[in-house]
This record gives sequence, structure tokens and C-alpha cells, in this order.
Amino acid sequence: MDLSLLDAEELFQLSLNAIERQDHAQAITLLKHGLSQTPEDGRLHYLLGAEYAQIGMSERAAQQLETALLYDASLLTARFQLGLLYLTAGQAGPAIEALTPLIEPLEDGAPLRLFAEGLLCLLDDQLEECKRKLAQGIAANQAVPVLNHDMQKIIDRINEQTNISSSEPANETPASASNGNAMFIRAYANNPDDKAD
Repeated sequence: MDLSLLDAEELFQLSLNAIERQDHAQAITLLKHGLSQTPEDGRLHYLLGAEYAQIGMSERAAQQLETALLYDASLLTARFQLGLLYLTAGQAGPAIEALTPLIEPLEDGAPLRLFAEGLLCLLDDQLEECKRKLAQGIAANQAVPVLNHDMQKIIDRINEQTNISSSEPANETPASASNGNAMFIRAYANNPDDKAD
């Protein structure tokens, strides 16, 4: 395929198709080519960051998500994913910094707000409140079912951790306890521009 024949919007749409097929190599190729044409397109940086997270390149993922937010601060799903990425890497300060701005622009009961509030509770060791907020977010979220799966995994990990003997560190986050692997962060390709109004 001669990518030089495609404009930025065509590359964006084709990259979404590749993401939905979980063809990471094709998606990354298309996104990088799109960024060579329009380097200030926050959507492309966001999706590239999500793809890097999918293949386990966390540092590149964080860089791309941060760049996406520099170019388009209204990409709330990118902000959420950045906070989740930092959380799974055990970086509490950057996670709080990424998640806190999600609270104000979203109305009470908005799924991303509830998820952000839940993760902030997790970072503050308020495990029951975390589970309550995440469960409310799951119930409210119809747009991105795969996000519900990831939030349910956090609830399940909290439940597992609270049932483990007291010899485990009490403040270990579910993500850092999961056999050394970062949480599998999804690309949410079906809702790439969940923007603030």
C-alpha cells in the first residue's frame, strides 16, 4: 500500500480499523505516517500511545499520551488512559496529576469521572470507596464496554488482595501486584475522542 496517497483523515480511519482488528503493526505504521503529515493531531498521538501500551511499550505510550494532551487537552479518554498507565506503573504522583483534571469538566455520574474518582480513591488507600465508584462507573458506562472490563479487573484485584494474608503490603496497588505485569490497557478505538463539552 502506498501510504503517500492517503490523507490524514484516511490514515486516521484506517488506523481505527487496524486497532479494531488488533493489528498493532499496521495501526502503528498508519499512525506514524499520519503524524508525519499532521504532527499536531492529538487524536493520532492518543491512538499511537494506546497502541504502544497494548504492546507493552509503556514509556513510549506515556510520551504519546502526554503529547496528545498538549495538542488537545479535551481528549479526556487519553487523559484517563495516561492516569491508568501511570497507576499500573506504580507512579502515584503522575497518576494523580493525570486523573484529577477529569473530575471538574465532567458531570456527576459520568463514567470517566466515576472511574477517575475510583482510581484516586485507590491511590489514597480508600479501597471500599474505590470499588463503589468503579462499580457505579461500570453501571453508567455503555459507550466503551472494554473499559468496564478493565475496571472490573481492578475491583477483582482489590478483592483478591484484601483476602490475602496480612503479610502482603497493605498499600500495594492491584496493578503492581499482578505478577509484575502492567495492566493490559485497551485502545478504546470505538470512542477515540471522548471530549469535554
